[in-house]
Formats: sequence, structure tokens, C-alpha cells
Amino acid sequence: MIKKYTMLNYIPETLYTEAGVNPARVFNNKVITQPAACVITRNFRFEDNFVLKFAQNNEHIVIFLKPVFEIKGKQEFFDRNFNLMLKKFKNYRVFTSQAEVDDFITDNKIQTIIRDFNPLLQPQEECIEVDGLNIVPARFVSDHKEYNAQTLRRKIYFHISEFLTDFEEAPDNEGFKVLQEFIETKLDKYAEYRNNEYVTSRLSRYFNWGFLSPQRAAIEVLKSDTDSVNKEAFLEELIVRRELSSNFCLYAKNYKGFDDIPDWALMSLRAHGSDLRIHNYSREEFENAQTADENWNKIQQSLVNTGSIHPYLRMFWAKKILEWSPEPEEALQTAIYLNDKYAYDAPSENGYTAILWSIGGLHDRAFRDMPVTGKIRRMGEKKIKNML
Repeated sequence: MIKKYTMLNYIPETLYTEAGVNPARVFNNKVITQPAACVITRNFRFEDNFVLKFAQNNEHIVIFLKPVFEIKGKQEFFDRNFNLMLKKFKNYRVFTSQAEVDDFITDNKIQTIIRDFNPLLQPQEECIEVDGLNIVPARFVSDHKEYNAQTLRRKIYFHISEFLTDFEEAPDNEGFKVLQEFIETKLDKYAEYRNNEYVTSRLSRYFNWGFLSPQRAAIEVLKSDTDSVNKEAFLEELIVRRELSSNFCLYAKNYKGFDDIPDWALMSLRAHGSDLRIHNYSREEFENAQTADENWNKIQQSLVNTGSIHPYLRMFWAKKILEWSPEPEEALQTAIYLNDKYAYDAPSENGYTAILWSIGGLHDRAFRDMPVTGKIRRMGEKKIKNML
């Protein structure tokens, strides 16, 4: 009998605390010359932050590159958590554009830049980069774009014990409170009901902007007394699936296009590009939930009103945009536009990867050839209706 190993088989019972920062988390490490600056673009937290821990033994100023959003509620969510974090810092600057950051670095003759790993930004050779976004560092675990979750999963299992280390005192912030509520009220049901909207963790927005460390979430879930099947299901999503998205955006030629989708998917979409569409909607009609499908409209309205879509519903939502758009490229750009604009956890590598899975067959296999969508996986509407 072949034994199926899970991530829990590779995680030690007792986690140790890193004395410093594991060198494998650091890319382009070198001697730090003063004056130095630590540039934060994603890890917006004081506690549980390997980027700050790496820089703490050196005099440095912390520079925050703060995003600006069009949607008021999304900006208010970010600002609320961001301003609470700032109270814990003393020597810092806040900018809203890369040009402002560059000017500050030039004007102050900054010699060394330490920055947080961000797969959505181009790497800068002159910077020291510290990966606080992933538990197993993205550049360490793989040097190429992985084919699917299975190929990355094996590598993560092999290295998880090296990097899933403990942290000291838990943070006192909104994200950690949401995590505690999830563990206390939902985790026991997670393995069986994670596709239910009421069992989702609602943590993605905190992970995406670094208000909560994914490693902290893993630690607290491991400490909980829930069944191992629930821990395993959560860690699969938190670590393997999240970090597969990081891997894709890090190594993709264009994580907002079809350049990196499987050949079978690209050929299939091109072959069906001129198929007759039953519906043909504009971006404005999608944005205003003006389709003939009541279920899709409800999902879009939820995205606009709450800044959130359940991951399972987002797949259906994106696949219908493919089905009802004039051509696949327009469908992809419409889905990215709507998700980036309204979702509180976007822009993110998770969002781009999920949309490309839904529309472009990324990390998936070919299915039966169908009109318009070709060999891209379709989703049944009965389950969607029940979820809504």
C-alpha cells in the first residue's frame, strides 16, 4: 500500500525561532553601506516581518510605498490598517509613487536599499531583497515557472521544516483578530465546507497587503486543537496555492496576458476566437452587472459592494466573462480590470493566477472541446446557484 504523505508529515512538532533571518530568505545579499533604507511595498506590518528583522541591526529609514485606490471603501480598509501600523514606527517616510521614492533615495544619498519581495515588481539588482511574502522563499524553492501545484508541492514539503519557524509575541492588529475568529468559529468545518462562503477565512486582504503574516497564520492554525484534516486543507491553500501564484508571477513573461498559459489552452482559445457568442457584453455592462444571468450579476454586485468574492465564485465569474466577451484577450483584461479595481485583496498574484486559471487554463488540464471556451474547464451552475 502506498502511503500518501501530507504537509503535516513534514512539519516538526516543535517549531524553533530564527535567531536572525535565514540567509535563504535573502536575495542579492551584500555588505550594508550607510545610509541605508528599507523599502516596503507589500509587508505592511511591524511584527512578524523578516524584512525589518534583517534590517534591524543597521541604521535605516523605513520607506513605505503606499497604494492609492479608486474605490473609497478599499482605500479606507487599507488606510485603517496602515495607520495603525505606522504608530509602531519612528523613523519612516510614506510615498505614493515610485518616482517619489527614487527622488528621496537620490536626494538623501542612500547607499543600500533593502526591500521586501514583491513578485509583481521587476527585480532591482542594486537592492537586497527579503522574502516575507512566502513561507518557503520563492527564489529559493524554484528557479523557474512551475507546471502546476503538484510540481511545487513536492518542493515545499521538502523544505517546509527549514522555513516554518515560530514567531515571538502575537501582533495586536485587525488581521490577527480576524485570524483568531476564523480559528475559533470556522476552522473545524474548513476541510468539508471551505467552498461555502460562510466558512472562508476572509484573510486574503490582510495577507495581500502584509497586514498579517501568512507564517503567523500557519503557526496559529498548527497550535489549534482542530482535526489534522482541517489543518491540512488550510495549509494547502495558505502555502501551496498562494506560493504557486508567487512562483508564476515571479517567472512569467507577462502575468497579465496569455504569454505563459499552456500551449493547448492558447491554441484552443485562438481556434474558437471567432465562434458565435450567445451574449456579447461590454466592460461597462459587466461592471454594472447588466448581464442576462442573475447569478453572475449577484456575484459582480457582491464584488462592488463588499470588495470580495468567494474564490470558487470568482472562478465562475471569470469563466462567464470569457464566454460573453467578443474575444479571449478582451475577457482577460476585463476580469483583471474589475478584480484589481474592486477586490480588497487586489492587485495580487493570487488574483492574476486565479483569473488565468479560469480563462486561460493556467495550472490546469484540457477538457472536452466546447464552443467559445474551447478546452478550458467549464463550471456547473447548479452548485453556484446553491452557494448564492
